[in-house]
Amino acid sequence: MKKISILYLIDYMRTMGGAERNLLHILTHIDRKQFRISLYSFQFGPPITRLLEQKNIKFVQIHYPTTLQGLLKYFALAREIRHQKINILHSFFEGSDIWGTLLAKLAAIPVVVSSKRDLGFSKNKKILMAYRLINPFVAKFISVSEAVKHQVHRQEKVNLEKIITIYNGVDINKFHKTNHKDVIKNELKLNAKSSIVGVLANIRPIKGLEYFIYAASKVVKEFPQTQFIVIGICIPGQENVIYYNKLKSLVQELKLENKFFFLGGRSDIPEILSIMDVSVLPSLSEGFSNTVIESMAAGNPLVVTDVGGNSEAVVHGKTGFVVPSKDSDKLAEAISILLYNQKLAKTMGEAGRKRAEQIFSIETMIDKIENLYISILNNKNYTMKNIASQIEDAPFLGSID
Repeated sequence: MKKISILYLIDYMRTMGGAERNLLHILTHIDRKQFRISLYSFQFGPPITRLLEQKNIKFVQIHYPTTLQGLLKYFALAREIRHQKINILHSFFEGSDIWGTLLAKLAAIPVVVSSKRDLGFSKNKKILMAYRLINPFVAKFISVSEAVKHQVHRQEKVNLEKIITIYNGVDINKFHKTNHKDVIKNELKLNAKSSIVGVLANIRPIKGLEYFIYAASKVVKEFPQTQFIVIGICIPGQENVIYYNKLKSLVQELKLENKFFFLGGRSDIPEILSIMDVSVLPSLSEGFSNTVIESMAAGNPLVVTDVGGNSEAVVHGKTGFVVPSKDSDKLAEAISILLYNQKLAKTMGEAGRKRAEQIFSIETMIDKIENLYISILNNKNYTMKNIASQIEDAPFLGSID
């Protein structure tokens, strides 16, 4: 049987954020007997390239075609890719969506699939204008949640029939409760007798970590033995560095130096989650969080903000609590309930684990993605040539709202 050839294009693969982790799951679990895969990116980082090499995944760094030299290299790249007879280009993030659609056109790749992973908080008018031009050439859009699906429909004017929701998947078997909590806590310089409340998120303003710090200052008044941790790196960029410094100053201002710890990036996420009594995600905006379903797989009760796909993952009152964003009082109240009622916390954690197994497994995600690829190629109306012919005489799609 002839293999289906997929070219994955992503803006950057530098650090292990949600999109990068999700793409890595796809690359490592997709059926290599059916699919031939390659990965292209405008930026790679050594931690991820080492992983790709270990897993025997072909990857190529390319240049943005934003200069004359870059554009010439892009045309040369398209000629090279044309000979590979790629069936589908699957893009992640704005730059890859826009330049990937051009690459597909130049390289005679018949089908483009675009992943939509957030609520579009960073899209300006220029990006939206570009999307209005390229979106008609995209066969299918994969949204990571129903919230994202409807936001793409509203913001980019994409027909709902062209968008399919496929939730992120997690490798359930990697997550479990440990019998060695004390050892892990000691390694992290945490108090072995403390309850641990943690956030797993890279440090940037959209994650709402200041509200977690304020909530911590309220919780410790009732539960003074509790310690709070944040696992994640400060994403490069001036805004994020300024934000990180403000968070550290806030910890000092609220006298939480012995209670609140930024532990940086970690490769042993399952072990870290296994020592948490409560997992928290205080985001201001969220497409669909990998860390939420990882926490569920680890059997942790959750407290998440009511943004994006959080309420699609967490069932309020059954697998955790969904609270308003930017509300440290509600955040603290929900955390306190779970610390006070350990039986409830355990029940919610177990229910979350079962929900992750039933809905958010890697196997379920991969099966849906593979079936989507096959169904698109079986439907000739989805090819770029046919899509382009359908819109050739169509007027521009209107103003940017």
